[in-house]
Amino acid sequence: MGRDKRHIKSWITGFAPLFVGVSAIACMPCENALSLPDTIKKAEVIVIGERKTGEMKAFAGGPAGKNDYVTLSVSKVLKGTDVPARISVRTWYGMCPYGIDLDKNKKAIVYLRKVDSHYEVVGDGCAEKFTPMRGQKVMVNEEGVALADFLKLYGL
Repeated sequence: MGRDKRHIKSWITGFAPLFVGVSAIACMPCENALSLPDTIKKAEVIVIGERKTGEMKAFAGGPAGKNDYVTLSVSKVLKGTDVPARISVRTWYGMCPYGIDLDKNKKAIVYLRKVDSHYEVVGDGCAEKFTPMRGQKVMVNEEGVALADFLKLYGL
């Protein structure tokens, strides 16, 4: 084996585990995720909304993080006050998907808190982020629950 190949091989075997270890702990898993009832209690703002714009990929905004947000069109406010018709919601934290990961043009009930001029999910991603909807049904199970029943069940 040539000198250059040995140098590259030693670098890879010597330093690669360090990088793997750092990336493995960069996005910490949730020790205790909040249940849906606890998420609803903790949420400052709960809306029915649809993602209209924004990317859903890590480092979408580059170093400035400009595109680490999506625009949500709010059709109904279930909890909270002074929520505009369009809000900016955090999706990524660098390479960590702790934010909302709602598909474009899919309606959902979204559980949020207000931070400065934007919104973030409850519990830094360690809670229910959203509950999908199909028509007027909230998809908490395969059949779905009528929106009115869901709101009554959770006191919204």
